[in-house]
Amino acid sequence: PTMSTNHASLQSFAADNSLSGREVEVLRLVAEGKSDKEIGCALSVSIKTVANHNRSIYAKCRVNGRNELLAKLFSLSGS
Repeated sequence: PTMSTNHASLQSFAADNSLSGREVEVLRLVAEGKSDKEIGCALSVSIKTVANHNRSIYAKCRVNGRNELLAKLFSLSGS
């Protein structure tokens, strides 16, 4: 199941965590429930590149993985 978050809260979350423009694109697709393969296809990059972006996003957001990242994103957008 996917949850939706509005554009403003996504941008705010991205700014708060100093994400790059490309990381924001990846985060948006992750939030839509897309797999790394689907994200790679959507952005015309390899799965390894998506994985690298994910690692960078996780480090900047101080989370250990996709589920923790989404929990943090959606808890902030819901308030």
